Amino acid sequence: MTDSSNNDDGTFLVLRIAAEEEQHSPDSACERPAWCGHVCDVASPLAGLYASGASLDAVRDGLAILAWEAVTNGELEPFGYTAHNLAGIQVALTSIKDYDAEWLIAAADYVA
Repeated sequence: MTDSSNNDDGTFLVLRIAAEEEQHSPDSACERPAWCGHVCDVASPLAGLYASGASLDAVRDGLAILAWEAVTNGELEPFGYTAHNLAGIQVALTSIKDYDAEWLIAAADYVA
């Protein structure tokens, strides 16, 4: 299953991505932070598509370009998406937050 968004410009293939800044140890030779991201919608034929870059924008751009290459190579044609019927790619960034069990137990007890 894939998702699309329609607006006045046409139909866009929607990519739901999870992205985060990679953490480097203080003694790492890496001088600047790097970002990584992947298509996190397991129902998408592009699930797991991955890109990294120096910034969040670079990651989003990279994923959009890789997805468009898949479209133009005909890889998404079985799902009804071609370069002729898509106006482009829309990247939707998800957010991720971990909740540890101790916090969840306290929160549930407070609500009850």
